[in-house]
Amino acid sequence: MAKIRINRRKDYKQQLKLYLNLSKSLNAKLKKLFRKTARSAEQEYLKYEDMYYFFLEDFSNDIYKILSSHYRSVITATNQRIRKQREEKAEGNIDKIVDKYIDENTASKVSQISETTRQNIKRSIKKGIAEGESIPVIAKEIRQNNGFKPYRATMIARTETHMAMSYGNNEISKTLGFRDGVKEWNSAFDDRTRGWHKAMNGTVVKQDEKFKVFTPIAGGGTTEKIMDYTGDSKGGALNIINCRCFTLYYDSEDEVIGDIPKPDSPIVPEAVATVAVSTTVPQTFVGFGGTTKTELEFHKEAWNDSPEKYKQIPAKFPPVNVTVTNSGCYYDNVNLINMKKTRTGYSKHAVWVHEYGHFVDRKTVRKSLRDDNKIGKKINTILKADERNTIDYGSLIYAEEIVKDVKRVSQNIKDGTYKYAHELPPKNGLGALRNFEEEYKLKYGYDEATNTFTKLQTKKDVEIFLDDIFQDGVFFKKDEIKQLLNFDKISDRADRAIRMTSFLNAVNYRFANQIGLIDTHAVHHGGNGIFYSLKTFVITRDKAKKEVTVNARTDIDHLADYMGAITTNAFGYGHSNSYYRREGARVRVGNRVVTSDNSTEAFAEYLSLSASPQSELFRKKMEELAPNTKKSFDEYIDDILEFEDFENRVI
Repeated sequence: MAKIRINRRKDYKQQLKLYLNLSKSLNAKLKKLFRKTARSAEQEYLKYEDMYYFFLEDFSNDIYKILSSHYRSVITATNQRIRKQREEKAEGNIDKIVDKYIDENTASKVSQISETTRQNIKRSIKKGIAEGESIPVIAKEIRQNNGFKPYRATMIARTETHMAMSYGNNEISKTLGFRDGVKEWNSAFDDRTRGWHKAMNGTVVKQDEKFKVFTPIAGGGTTEKIMDYTGDSKGGALNIINCRCFTLYYDSEDEVIGDIPKPDSPIVPEAVATVAVSTTVPQTFVGFGGTTKTELEFHKEAWNDSPEKYKQIPAKFPPVNVTVTNSGCYYDNVNLINMKKTRTGYSKHAVWVHEYGHFVDRKTVRKSLRDDNKIGKKINTILKADERNTIDYGSLIYAEEIVKDVKRVSQNIKDGTYKYAHELPPKNGLGALRNFEEEYKLKYGYDEATNTFTKLQTKKDVEIFLDDIFQDGVFFKKDEIKQLLNFDKISDRADRAIRMTSFLNAVNYRFANQIGLIDTHAVHHGGNGIFYSLKTFVITRDKAKKEVTVNARTDIDHLADYMGAITTNAFGYGHSNSYYRREGARVRVGNRVVTSDNSTEAFAEYLSLSASPQSELFRKKMEELAPNTKKSFDEYIDDILEFEDFENRVI
């Protein structure tokens, strides 16, 4: 065989283009057939008031015709591409290769597709009967169930095209008469490429040898999958679904140049983006998965001191893209979390879990509607049709429970059960003094000009300060505040001052007053200026601690936001009222409306508090303040933990 020059970049682009065009054609045919079959299934149930699956015979025959024709087109087109590359005449034995593939694969694929369709319909019927739905309603649900969704047609089209094309490449290359044939694994390098497939890129073996692909497995580690070529079914679902790797075949004497480019166009649309996979070679970390390096680092830090239960959550979801910039911390409602560079320490951990909570809440909807799991059943049971069609965060299914807590808080404020700090009797000592600030200056050596607290030196001095400024509140006792501040484990004066200052800044006068925590009789004359002065002192005297001080937030800030989200700031604080009234999904409960911003903000803070080192204390406080919401979110987490671990994470 004549020696040729092969450009990897050009070859990959040719194979990718061919794959896209061929899969698009099959996708269109399958979607049309799915729509037709869905109507037939609906009519069968309406006619017989039961399902005998008569329609499946026609469906199976149509699938067989479509797939066998498609396989022939794919392998024939692949043959033409290879022959053109090698400048050879068309191979007359191509029909044998095509027929063999059709004979060995088509019937089993048809059987798999038909059986999955049958099971999807059975679930729709079972659900409808259990809920007491009428025959017409159940029939409609049969037509609209996941077995006939467009994303399923797309997934089948892509997988079957890639597998047939890869088989054709392999078998046709055997007929080329290489003197010393080899094959090379070529991978797409972008954010959706499996990490272990990136690791395989450029791997060269003899034409008659196998690729050894180290594939992640549940429980940690990897297993060796033996594959003849990219897209080989022996690699299992983890290696073939939505794979865009291709095999390059050539003689060892050929001149091979160029690198593999990124695909020129996206392959996976938003509708099926959940099959995206890891972006690095898999690593094993207990409690969460192997994914992008940045996401892993945040997970490793954030969940370190969390209860074991919550460490399991990341393994249930696909990777999320992460950027670190100078802007704020946010989740983009799709697949990106942005973290601010200046976030450090525990503030960084708590905010990461919060933003990740939004991601979990969002992805749970997509997964649940597709998989018909417990949460999916609740969505279909609890929400009205228009609410189901717009739901964007799973936590919204608990709107009724959230409203119960809103009413509870309102009533407790109304009847005086929840007393604000300014409504509590003044304490003895500084709290009873009219001119608090003057006395405070005298007692602590506070000088407004220099902003120093010269006597705030020892643990005892700090505790005296706490006793003066704090009182037993409605929801927090002074001993619980000391627990939060963790003073018993902190010996350094500056660290104690920072911890306390951070707490005072995070508490905010408004919420401290609401929970009856700060003796507002005492701070009435001094106001928040006292807090600011202490903060300034720490920054001035301990410049090395500045970053920690400025960016510190505590769990109590998250508790305030938790209650603010539930009550739209009738109690607590965090986001503005307008934030909770943005465009988006909403559920009406009586005369009240709960938006997805209400529910997901509450859930994100619930997760941050539940996963914190002070989890036990704050879960107790969530139970006291909003027991119905807390119980619902506990149930929500339990249902999420029943998800299968995301297939491309290492756990």
